[in-house]
Amino acid sequence: MCYITSYWRMPQAPEALMHIIGILSFLENSIHEIPIIERGLNRLGYAVHLEQMGTQAQSPDPGDYYYEKESVILWLCRCFGNVGRCEKAAEAFVAADVDAIVAMTDQDLQAALQATSGHSIPIVFTHITRERGGERQVEQLRMSDRVTGVWDIWPEIAAERLALITEMVPPASAVHAFYNPELPRVVAEARALEQASRDLGIRLVLHEVHDPNDVKNQLSHLQAQQDQALIRLADPTVEAFASLMGAVAHEQNIPYIGLSLTELERCGALFAIELQGTGELAAQILGRLLRGERPSSISCRQPSEKVLGVNLEAALDLGLILSPAVVSRAQITLPAQENKRLAAQFMSVLLLALFGVNIIVALTSQLNEPYVYALTAATTLALVIWIWVYLSRRVIAPIRELAITAEKIGAGQLNTTIADPKANAEISTLARALRRMRSNLRSSYANLDELNRNLQEQVDELTKANKALQIAKQKLELAGRRLVEAEDSGRFALTTYIHDEVYRPLDGIGAIAEELNHPALDKLAKELEQRIRQIRFELSAPILHDIGIELRRLIQEILPAVYPDAKDIKATLDVSCLDQELPLESAHIFLIYRFIRGAVSNAYRHSHATHVSVSAKIEKAQLFLSVCDNGTGFEKDQIDGLIEAGHYFFHDIEIRCKQLNGSLRIDSGPGCGTQLQINLPLAGYARKYRTFTMAPRNHRRDKQHRESAQP
Repeated sequence: MCYITSYWRMPQAPEALMHIIGILSFLENSIHEIPIIERGLNRLGYAVHLEQMGTQAQSPDPGDYYYEKESVILWLCRCFGNVGRCEKAAEAFVAADVDAIVAMTDQDLQAALQATSGHSIPIVFTHITRERGGERQVEQLRMSDRVTGVWDIWPEIAAERLALITEMVPPASAVHAFYNPELPRVVAEARALEQASRDLGIRLVLHEVHDPNDVKNQLSHLQAQQDQALIRLADPTVEAFASLMGAVAHEQNIPYIGLSLTELERCGALFAIELQGTGELAAQILGRLLRGERPSSISCRQPSEKVLGVNLEAALDLGLILSPAVVSRAQITLPAQENKRLAAQFMSVLLLALFGVNIIVALTSQLNEPYVYALTAATTLALVIWIWVYLSRRVIAPIRELAITAEKIGAGQLNTTIADPKANAEISTLARALRRMRSNLRSSYANLDELNRNLQEQVDELTKANKALQIAKQKLELAGRRLVEAEDSGRFALTTYIHDEVYRPLDGIGAIAEELNHPALDKLAKELEQRIRQIRFELSAPILHDIGIELRRLIQEILPAVYPDAKDIKATLDVSCLDQELPLESAHIFLIYRFIRGAVSNAYRHSHATHVSVSAKIEKAQLFLSVCDNGTGFEKDQIDGLIEAGHYFFHDIEIRCKQLNGSLRIDSGPGCGTQLQINLPLAGYARKYRTFTMAPRNHRRDKQHRESAQP
């Protein structure tokens, strides 16, 4: 690089007019427009000289060199992404009083606007999009004679580039793209691609990259499936890795959509659309400015020339079929190389060998010399060796290499490189199918790993939830048992208190009534004693050794003694199934006893029934107990009122049933009698008792137990 120290407008030669145009190039991806601008100015009649700014952005000194008339110096500053260098170069252009400044990116335009504030140097922009209100701002600057230029419509053709993927059979379901979110132009293209992907029904997978190392790392770990594709955006961050992107796409056996036409052959791109005309339009605008026109009189332009390139060789290698409409409208087409088929090659070699053998045989028959026989043997041996070498190199060796590769892939080495033999169509097709199989295996393994991770996470979550549920269930059961035990303890304490503290004063009242010979007082004392006995009976929790015997004793002996009216009511009892050794806990037995006692007591006291039946049965590992009467019945809506009035029987039984995973059923109506039923699950009953078998009654044991029971 050199400084522009020898170019200046020379006052001693006014007829030799010289122009200086400063060019700011913040990024390297726009450098290719410089030669186009140079050729465009040449066509306009200007002698163009290109100079680059050195490491120091300083103004040139006057020189004595003479330039031809209408000379133009393009003073280029390549900023290499350095904002400070870009700003210093713009200040150097202003200090040198250049005729115009070409700003090739957004950063260049901002630096030029800042440096030319208060000056009349026009600015020509390129590669700037209309996104985010940029068009309105540029139009205001144009009307103030500061800015004009060429719009970048590259984001606008993003949909067209993406639509090319739908023109192949089978089309891709997802497209991968790498972009730098710190560059506004690239972000605009990525957003345009997102909108186009939604319209086309293609899933767009955007990978954020910030530096070259990030690009290399993400490309090396890219996992693409067979029905996906890779597209390159106009991002300078990934520009140097176009060949690597093409190689990765070839390795993954997916199509690669390039950015420029050179990538068709250099990177194996399947499609490429190149936007042309920006440099030519910029040269035309610069020519009008050099002729004295102002930016306000020059409208902003946009390129309209698009060149489509198609790589049929890449399509053949990927096993894709391209739409004839795309191939017909492509300006550049790379044809597929026709590989000779294996049979044709073998026949060619065989015919050539037979032709040589025939010549040798003919010579041998004409000449009867010893050296002819030696020559014949040597030639035949050479043909045999040639055929063997040909078959080994062109057929046997590629097939052996592909077989070894297939064994490695089958053993799980999915990173094994697959050679791309060009010997014949059959072996090339085999290699292409092997690459496709490897790509599918990679995708399948990746999906399986993801599914395994998700499944393991779900299993862990379910295990934790199940463990927490079991702990909660155990705590609930423990709380229920403690609640029942506390309630029973309270009942026992209350009945003990009644026996110790209430019966004694009642006995005293009875003794006083007898001494005073007061019949009314004596009757009242006996009535109070009877009611207190009933209350104590309701609260008592008897010791239950055999639930079947205890229920019979309850119905036949205890309740008639407590309720004198019970002798007028016929009672039927069928609880023979309880004589088995059932898997009943103490809580089950107490609930059964409480239910039968309360239900029968209510029938004796309130139903005005003439018949009460108690039955028990076992069905499907569940115990059903029923108490039915033919009394007056009641409305179910009255149950809440009964509970509010202090009758807690229904509420108590329902709560205990729920604690034991059972349920309470109430069927009643005015004049229809009442049927109460509870069902309790019997844990382990179905495994222990395959069929129901009645256990024989032990009447002697029943009699002994009845005699030893306390009333």
